[in-house]
Amino acid sequence: MNLLLKASQYISRNSFPVNNIRSLLQGSVYSFSSCIKQRPNDVPTHRNELLPFTLNNLWNNPGYRRKAKKLGRGIGSGKGKTAGKGTNGHNSRSGGGVSPRFEGGQTPWFRRLPKLGITRINKERPKAINMSLIMYAIHKGRIDSTKPITIKVLHDAGVFSTAKYGVKLVGRGLKTIDRPLHFEVSDASENVIKAIKEKGGSVKCIYRTPLQIREHVFPQNYPINLRSTIPPKRIVKKMENIRERGAEVEFNVPKWHEQNVKEILEDKKIKEEEFNLPVPRFPGSGKDKIRIRKPILPKQINFKI
Repeated sequence: MNLLLKASQYISRNSFPVNNIRSLLQGSVYSFSSCIKQRPNDVPTHRNELLPFTLNNLWNNPGYRRKAKKLGRGIGSGKGKTAGKGTNGHNSRSGGGVSPRFEGGQTPWFRRLPKLGITRINKERPKAINMSLIMYAIHKGRIDSTKPITIKVLHDAGVFSTAKYGVKLVGRGLKTIDRPLHFEVSDASENVIKAIKEKGGSVKCIYRTPLQIREHVFPQNYPINLRSTIPPKRIVKKMENIRERGAEVEFNVPKWHEQNVKEILEDKKIKEEEFNLPVPRFPGSGKDKIRIRKPILPKQINFKI
């Protein structure tokens, strides 16, 4: 009876000729194995069929994902009781274990290495905008190139969405500049200033605080104009560096800066004359060098009696 059941199951799964079916029903083990060997190789099955390559005929290979093992379902399952975590200890608890940076109690690597530099989380970084993007907006008719191009004009044209600390012009797409342009922004790189001036344009860098920039972009939200502020020392130094690049600069000059401008320029000239790196080593190179001799101090002798 068991042999007939096996034969019927096997026949349902595979297609056999009539002679092989008769040999199966004879009940001999030899005939059963022989009919398996005599199975033709060209029998079509569902695995050999080539289905059309469509979205409804796509699936993963069988066994591509291992089935998850149930834990804590009795000792007969192989993963019961302690569920493969062992007995007691930190790792056997839910949420247990140590952090990846823990090294067993020794000094971790982030304490062994020395500190280097500084990470400023509040660094004021202006929004960098390439000239290619601005020229694209001009060719699309979003910006009128005959008028000064301010931060508000760039915002209304969709060049940027947010710029908390202003806008800086950077130099990708300098070859696309084909007309004189006049900018009023927060900062600009040296090559951009040079390229715009060659086409007859100008760059004016205006210092504004984040609140003043917001008032400039959204004037309808500020019925009362904000008062202009005096920049701190680091901003004054930054604006003077922008002036040296060749751009016009506009900011409230503090009184201490007006008084010290001449002294700062003189000190700068002296430093440029004193130090030339790398120092030339050929004979006679130090002929014109400014030599500052130390003052001669009289010897003091203390007579202790």
